[in-house]
Amino acid sequence: MKHQHSILFALLISVLLLTGAQAQKKLYIKDHTGGQINYNLSLIRSLTFSESNLVINKPDGAPVEYLLADIRYLNFEEDALANISKVSPYQCINIYPNPASEELKIDYVRISSADMQLSVIDIEGKTRMQQNIKSSFSTGSIKLVVSHLPKGLYVIRLQDGVYFENKKFIKN
Repeated sequence: MKHQHSILFALLISVLLLTGAQAQKKLYIKDHTGGQINYNLSLIRSLTFSESNLVINKPDGAPVEYLLADIRYLNFEEDALANISKVSPYQCINIYPNPASEELKIDYVRISSADMQLSVIDIEGKTRMQQNIKSSFSTGSIKLVVSHLPKGLYVIRLQDGVYFENKKFIKN
């Protein structure tokens, strides 16, 4: 059943790649109650992280604060259709939980047989972790221990010889 969903998802991506849908980039925040809020990134002046808060500064009003302990999911993406239109035809990636404190799970769909390299890059551009992944035409899952990383914003990069995809996550 999971394999059928992966194939259907890959087909949906292929169709949407051909349509070239456009949309705006967004920040999605899901809290502990299950409520989700999104912000248009072009309307955010800055994001700051303190010891226990995420603060969103917008140009049109007071800052919006979230307790990091209450955030269950945080993702920087374009609207769903636009995000799919930018995905390389070789991999689709989902990471969770986001934010993470101990372990991060990375699920991917491959339509290429090329081996991949996984990198964890900090906000200053420094590669903090790196590993090679043997791959084939399939779906896969990777468990990545992140407990040793300092709190902050990171990028997961999966790449093969030609294509790459980045996903952002928060280590708390």
